Amino acid sequence: MLSCVYFQNKNRFQAVSRSGVPGPKDTLLRCIQGHSGQIAGQIKSRLAHTQILRAEQCPTLAHYTKTELLPKIIGYNMPGLLPGGRTADEPSQEGRRSHVHMSKQLVSATGVIPEKFRRRDVDCCIRLDSKKLLDDGCELSLSDADVVLADVDLPLPYIELVQLLKWPQLTMYCRPKDTDMAVREDQSVDCSQCGEIHELDTWVCLRCWEPMTIAAIHDREGFLPKTERKA
Repeated sequence: MLSCVYFQNKNRFQAVSRSGVPGPKDTLLRCIQGHSGQIAGQIKSRLAHTQILRAEQCPTLAHYTKTELLPKIIGYNMPGLLPGGRTADEPSQEGRRSHVHMSKQLVSATGVIPEKFRRRDVDCCIRLDSKKLLDDGCELSLSDADVVLADVDLPLPYIELVQLLKWPQLTMYCRPKDTDMAVREDQSVDCSQCGEIHELDTWVCLRCWEPMTIAAIHDREGFLPKTERKA
């Protein structure tokens, strides 16, 4: 088992020896993160991970996911990011992870996704407001794999920006400013093409992909070849 911990290259497991000399009676092995089920219920994040107390410890906070999941995350009346991607009251909790996993890094200039988040079909970045999360009393932890963890739901007010990682790298949602919200009467926006209802400041329709704001139109035009742009 120690050899598995030693040779694994994704920093998923740890081995700790009380005496400094690994042996059968004083060596502990653990999975650093990604717990689910009954095991997750026995773990106390405050003790298992390093507590994040200041926004300066994670000024950048990003969750990487698939575009096809966005309607269930930022769609109208949707709950935002959930630990394990499922609500706690769903009938089946099998395999439901105990935390939302976030990175302290953004995609590199060459398009490389941070190492711990390179999963198949990941093509979207959700940026979160670490200062607002901490100010509102949300407990954030940093695992020894350098992943930020939250064991509570993270609703839309904490999401700053949602952007595609691959071409055409469109901005899908941008959180409205408080001053803008104060003068708005409507709490939703309808797509003029298909009629789908969205949360305010959703830039692109999550159903038909029609741009719904002037900023979204400019955003899309910027990625089109000049020959295909509208006059």
